[in-house]
This record gives sequence, structure tokens and C-alpha cells, in this order.
Amino acid sequence: MSAILFAPHNDDETLFAFYQLIRLNPRVITVLRSFRQWIDQNGPSYETREAETFEALSCAGIDKWEQWQFSDRAPDWDAIADRIDTQLRLHQPQHVIFPAWEMGGHEDHNALSSVIRGIRGDWQRIEYLTYVRGYGRSQSPNVIKATRDEEEAKTRALLCYDSQINHPATRDWFPGGEYHTLTEWVL
Repeated sequence: MSAILFAPHNDDETLFAFYQLIRLNPRVITVLRSFRQWIDQNGPSYETREAETFEALSCAGIDKWEQWQFSDRAPDWDAIADRIDTQLRLHQPQHVIFPAWEMGGHEDHNALSSVIRGIRGDWQRIEYLTYVRGYGRSQSPNVIKATRDEEEAKTRALLCYDSQINHPATRDWFPGGEYHTLTEWVL
């Protein structure tokens, strides 16, 4: 069984789709390189964020991960669409995992969702829910039932994101934060 998971940013794969990582062992592609937080918010460098992603993915047993070079400050969505289309044709996955498009959702999550939804293919689409600005974590009736071992692995993986746990703009999404949950939802 082959799968590809597309995450817009470093940490989205762990926050919102970790159980899919464990269960489907996908190739993980982080589409946007983290410059916005580093430059605009005096946050961690992209090197730090990428090292944290590598560690978090190790908690899920993932060894197939790519970090693309597209900047999160001004993403070239046409070039990203071309690259995604190439990846999907090259790998011919059975499952494509990506963020759901959500009214009021993060603009990068929605843009990535729109790109992938616009590509034709014979794969099963698994759209993971993230959040809606001002409303917190999105939910649906389609909750993923996690085992205790999966929840423990997700907690270990989330704790790899030290820079995000300590950043005021993101700390609420991690253990101890207002929006933190081990529950995940799909469309």
C-alpha cells in the first residue's frame, strides 16, 4: 500500500494527521519552508523547524520525508501544483493525504487543498481537518479512533516541536495548550 501525505507546514503532519502516518506509512512532503515565523515573528529558523519535523516523524516510524523549498511568505501555488502533479504521477500512490479546505481555514492549508483537489487521479483522497481561525480545532463525525500506543506516540512526536511549544503564536496547539487534543478528524 503506498501513500503520500502533503503537509503545508512543519508540524501539520503531527498535529492533524499523525494517526494516518502510523497506519499508512506514507511518503511525507512538507510543501512550504518556514520563513514567515523566522523573519516576520522573530521565531525559529527553518533549519530548526525541519530538524523538529525529522524527529517527530521518527516517532511515527517515517523514513520517507521531503522538505520542499517553496517559501511560506509568498508561495508560488502554480509551481507547487506542477510539482505535486509530478510527484503523484511518479509515485502512483493508493492514498493521498492532505488538509481539507475549510471556510475560514488557514490560507496555506486551503490553497494546498485546492491544488490537490484539482488534480485528477485514481487514488483515495484522505482530507484531514485542521482549524478555523477564531474557532479552534475543526471536528467532524469522522473521528479517527486511536489506540493508547498511537496517542502516546503522538504525544512524543508533538514534544519534538520545542520551538512551537515555546512560541506564543503556536504553543496552544501543543501539550498543555488550549487547542491541544490527541483526537484527529477527517472529512
